[in-house]
Order: sequence, then structure tokens, then C-alpha cells
Amino acid sequence: MYDLPKVHKENIPVRPILSMVGSAQHELAKWLADILTPVLGIYSGFCIFDSFRFAEFIREFKGTLNTGYLCSYDIFSLFTNVPLDETIGICADSLYRGSLAKPSFPEHIFLELMNLATKSVEFSFNGNMYRQIDGVAMGSPLGPILANIFVGFQEQLLVEQWPKPMCYFRYVDDIFAICSSSAEAEGLLRHLNSLDPSLNFTIEREANDSLPFLDVLVERSGMGFLTSVYRKPTFTGQYLSWDSFSPRTSKINLVKTLVHRALKICSTIKLDTELQILTEIFLANGYPLYIIQKCIKEKTLTFKGGTLLGPQKSPVYVKPPWIGTKSQEFSHRISTAVSRCFFATKVRTVSGTRNAFPSFRNDSISTTEYNMVVYRFHSQCEADYVGHTIQRLEVRISQHVPPSIRRHKQ
Repeated sequence: MYDLPKVHKENIPVRPILSMVGSAQHELAKWLADILTPVLGIYSGFCIFDSFRFAEFIREFKGTLNTGYLCSYDIFSLFTNVPLDETIGICADSLYRGSLAKPSFPEHIFLELMNLATKSVEFSFNGNMYRQIDGVAMGSPLGPILANIFVGFQEQLLVEQWPKPMCYFRYVDDIFAICSSSAEAEGLLRHLNSLDPSLNFTIEREANDSLPFLDVLVERSGMGFLTSVYRKPTFTGQYLSWDSFSPRTSKINLVKTLVHRALKICSTIKLDTELQILTEIFLANGYPLYIIQKCIKEKTLTFKGGTLLGPQKSPVYVKPPWIGTKSQEFSHRISTAVSRCFFATKVRTVSGTRNAFPSFRNDSISTTEYNMVVYRFHSQCEADYVGHTIQRLEVRISQHVPPSIRRHKQ
């Protein structure tokens, strides 16, 4: 487990990340996540899955602009406060006693697998071993799904007990709402906090007829709501420098990506201002003006052109090391050669550079601290014994073999 600092918040709190990659339960968690996808669909009625769809809906919103009150709610430490037993029970009820197609295995097997993929996950921190017995981990494939299912279940209870606001959207632990008044927004906050002891909501109110949500700034105007790109106060404007030892395509694609975001999020009257901001940011990072203008022009024309019809070429990715101009020559030659021989493919080269610093490595633990293992004991009389255990190996050794003859091989 490691922490990521939230530099945009007061006192810089940290977000704990439990990386499950390479653990015994990682593949199981991915498999269970696929099984829980239909359950997530039941409890995703108020969910949005990206800021693009949110901006599009807000621009088309036809509510009462003069009386509507903008507010957003945040769930404090959602992932670590999700009650596992309750959430797993909600999933089991939906799969085995609801309208969904039942899995091919019985319910008690599902419960055992869910507990194995959540409560039995062991991790190291500062040289000590821990087990997360409640809450879900950021870094687990099951984390976002279980968090969304639990909050979505509570939202359905909210709709039954409280009138729905004029507008209500949730992205994981962030909620955007348009209420009829500030009093209704405060009442909604009190009702949200009364849903479940595990959930603690905070509120952010509109200021100067505007409110940020995700990376979208929503502003009230006489003709509706306007949207534009929102940047946090800690934003420094520093991106990949034009003079950095990186592929030219990576730098150009960076410009096009941010232009694409501006085209998707910004209202028409806000777009020119955002493109001017991007131009100034990239000029400060050393990008030539003609490159910036060319990327803006190309991306704008492509964005307005609509979706291409007909079969698309299948992408084939090649990842050569980045060593300068030689890598560019290699990418051009291999793309030309493949396109001549295979007309239905399109080569996409993704050049990589060597890390300047060693990559993050998980804390290493000794072999005897692993659980869920197959082991072999080798005795002095040349006889072998093979077994398996869900306990830690050192515990099983102490139960199985007297200390006087303890010799083992894994």
C-alpha cells in the first residue's frame, strides 16, 4: 500500500492506494467484476461516466434558471467506508433473488469468492503485513464497482423518501445537483447524511452563479447554462516540454488531446477563450506557434466532420525504444512496409523512454509469509510430502512439522 497526496486540498491529505496487481486475488477480482456488471447497471440510474456527457446534458438542461440553485456534494473517504458485508449482500440479492440471470454457481460459492477477493487481501506497509477486513481498496478491480453499487442502492432509498432535485448526477463519490433553493440543498444534505452511518457528505455551494464539477465549470446565463474547462487553483500550466527528449508525435497528440477536451466540454461562446488559453500554455512550454495552430485547425475540422462510415483499419501497436531521429525513421519504414502488405491494418508506434528513476516496487516479503500456497516438505529419510494451505506458510509449518526436523522446500 502507498499514498498519493491530494495537493489541491487543505493540509494535503493522502489517498491510500492498495495495488492488487500480481496478488493471488487480482484475477479473481477481475472475474467477479465482470459478473457484477449487470448489478451495477441496476444501481447506475444517476451515474455519469465522463465529464463530456455531463457537459452535454447541462448545456441542454431546460430547467428553471432563475430559481435553480447549483450545489455539489462529496462523499468523505468513500472507498474505505464501504461496508463489505452489506454491499456483498446487496449484490447477492440482485443476482440470486432479482430479475437478473443467475450465475452458473450457487450463492454460497459467490459469497465465499467475494470474501476471498476482498476480506482476504493481505498487503504490506512499512514492512508490516495487514489485512483489510472492511471497506474496498482503490487499486482493486472490485473497488469502483462495489462503491457504485452501495451508493446507488442508497440513492434508490433517497428517491423513495425525498423528492428528487431538478437535476442530480453522481460520478463515483462526487454529486452535482440543481435544487429549487438553498434551503432545499441543505435539506438534501441532511437527508443524504441520514441514509447510512458509513456515508458522510459535504456540500459546496454555487458562487457568482457558477460551480465547478469534475473538470467542467458550470455557469448560469440568461439563455441557459454555459460550460467550460475548469482548472484547479494548484494548476501550474506545466506539460511535456517541446525540448524534452520525447517523440514528436507524443507532443503533437498532447495538443490535440487538450483541444479535443475543449471542443467536447466548452459551450460555443466559451470555446475561443479556452483555445486561446491552451495556446498561451503551450507557448510557455516551448511549443512553436505554427504547430499549435495547425493542431487546433486539424482537430477542429475532424471534430466537425462527423463519424467516418465503413470498416475501419485494425490497429497494430509497436513499441520501439525512443532513441531520437532513428526511432522516427524506424516508425516510418515499418508503417510503410505493413501498409503495403496488409491493407486492413494500421501501425501505431508508441515509443517509450527509460525511466529516469527506478519504478515503484511493492514491499518484498519472505516466502514463509505467503498464504494460498502449495508446499513440499523434504524429510531426512528422503521422503516428500506435498500439500496446500490457505493459511500463511509459516503457520502451517508450525502446525505440521516439529521444530526439530523442520526442513522444507517450496
